[in-house]
Amino acid sequence: MTFGHNGGGTNGHLAIRMLAKQAGVEPNEISYRGTAAQRTDVLGGHLDIGMVSLSEVPELDGTNKGELQAIAILSKARSPSLQGVSTAEEAGVPIVMTAERGFALPKGAPDDVARRLEGAIAESLSDPEYVMSSPGDAPVLAFMPGAEWQKRLDDMTKALQPLATELAEPK
Repeated sequence: MTFGHNGGGTNGHLAIRMLAKQAGVEPNEISYRGTAAQRTDVLGGHLDIGMVSLSEVPELDGTNKGELQAIAILSKARSPSLQGVSTAEEAGVPIVMTAERGFALPKGAPDDVARRLEGAIAESLSDPEYVMSSPGDAPVLAFMPGAEWQKRLDDMTKALQPLATELAEPK
């Protein structure tokens, strides 16, 4: 089976490697330059499985009966927009890999600028009108203050470092 991902070191690539290690198999990986090409190849029958983020695939429409079908969610909980799709852990494969997005400022940016931006983002993400205008992203919109998110990123980096080291070693 062929597994597509958005390039070496991306969350999709790391998720495939984690799944392969858990299952004790060596997947046939294909690196893409984005989700659009993966989606096209899955729809065209040239790729068996695409490792994509839910919000990047409009065909996954809540019914999971469109042109593409989700087979597992790599999060701790089911997606509110695809309740019928099991998490990988529920399917017997304890793998969690999120596709987090955030805002960043250059080092040395004034603290008051960071606080104002953080406040504006938190306010936007709690505005029901904004959330409703972002239907594809609404199930995953969340806010974490900068320091809290930095700790989460540091923890994720620490957890993924052994896999990154393994991937960097010549075979």
